[in-house]
Amino acid sequence: MRTKSIRLAVLVMISLIVICVNKDISIVQADMPLPVSSQSSFEAWLLKIGKPVFSKYNSHRANYEIFKKYKLLTYGRPQDVPGIRYDSGSKQYSAHGFSYDEFTVTNTYFPDDSIYTTDPRKWKNLYLGKDSEISWQRLSEREKQHIKSAQIFYMGQPYGNMTFSSLSLTENKCVVIAVPSWYMGFALYTSHYNSRGELRYGTLHGNGAGSAVLACSFGASAQSSGNVFHIPYNANYVDVSLKAQGSVASLSGLAVRGDIVRGGVGFCGKNQEASGGGPWTLTSAVRYYCSSTIRTSSKVRNISEKATVWIESSMGDMVYKEVMYSFTIIEDPIPAPTVTPTPTPAPQSTHYAEGVFTVRGDIEFFNGRTSYIGLDLLVNPKRFMCLERLTLRVDFVNGIMPESVVFHPVGAVSAEVPVMITGPHSGFAELKYYIGVIPSTVNWKNQRLSEPLSCRARVYYSGTYKDLYIYGIDITGSIYDIIYIQGKPAC
Repeated sequence: MRTKSIRLAVLVMISLIVICVNKDISIVQADMPLPVSSQSSFEAWLLKIGKPVFSKYNSHRANYEIFKKYKLLTYGRPQDVPGIRYDSGSKQYSAHGFSYDEFTVTNTYFPDDSIYTTDPRKWKNLYLGKDSEISWQRLSEREKQHIKSAQIFYMGQPYGNMTFSSLSLTENKCVVIAVPSWYMGFALYTSHYNSRGELRYGTLHGNGAGSAVLACSFGASAQSSGNVFHIPYNANYVDVSLKAQGSVASLSGLAVRGDIVRGGVGFCGKNQEASGGGPWTLTSAVRYYCSSTIRTSSKVRNISEKATVWIESSMGDMVYKEVMYSFTIIEDPIPAPTVTPTPTPAPQSTHYAEGVFTVRGDIEFFNGRTSYIGLDLLVNPKRFMCLERLTLRVDFVNGIMPESVVFHPVGAVSAEVPVMITGPHSGFAELKYYIGVIPSTVNWKNQRLSEPLSCRARVYYSGTYKDLYIYGIDITGSIYDIIYIQGKPAC
């Protein structure tokens, strides 16, 4: 590739990694940092770590696509570079764009346009003057040591086991155009004459310089038997205390503990972060509500929660680690109330007609839909609203018909109703009434406020009576609430 008298400046290599929480220094509540995943998040991340979003002179924008594919911080597009070339076979441009100071950033993967085989081991690299000197002055001793000891590649190929010394490179014969970080590699610009006396340039590169491994544990801070938690029948929720702990398990390469500027841990929408290298701990109670207001039988729910631990290095590297914790929540049923035997129960030897006691509301509002404002109207045929009309009915079959029924309804006074005979061995008694204004047992957010209600039907036979009950009746608001819960504003 022909040299075009281009000067090259140092580029900053950057990378993404994992997460944990700290109990020690300057713990603060904060949103968990997310990996860069778009142009906007890339620019926000650059501002956060103190890197410019635009180039120095012509305000070329930092290029997220080059960062994502090559892990290089460049500005502008390849098409913005004067004399840019494109190879359709490799689908590579000869340059990525510009550095912050608007020097051209060459692409090591652009094919050599020479008709002769290019072997970096045969290059006679030239002195590059101030550009090379300045680029090496900006490196730390650790970064220099890594470049001089790591394996070097050309166009992704090793050409044996090339190293800085085996290629006879010196700090005066190459410009560092990409600085190594934990997980990002480095790139070197060189210039040489080929066998035909043509002046050529080449871009060499090497792998990342370090790594960090995180350890994290996550579970209930107060263990329940077999990781099972109960919602008592007289409660609408249970609080489960969860605890996440994390630490740095190991570091390698250029990575040292002093590189870690902050870390954190988070779960269930809560997060803490702290400066320094940990260890980190977060303990928080998470509330789990009942899935339904109908509590006639036990309901078992299997829950899985995720904790994420992370660290961020001074070079912009991030490391994330996720751990899952699974447990079981059991919604205990409301026990059936103890029914006191009636003073004079119907004799067992006398065959009276059997009665089936039912209740039905005219609106049937709680039928499993979702209201226009997003409230879940959980299915419950025994949940009604104040001022709604209800029908209490007892159907009788097979036996001696009763004379009358006294209904003791919810939200209204008692009423006696005669039994209507519909056949030789069948009949019914029915009461239609409007529920008065009484306190709710369950609110519109399906949270229980008090125990369910019950109603009674006392069936009078000749000389005796029998009581029938309906349990588990819930009241929520009144019918006037519907205009706010379900209605839409007029256009």
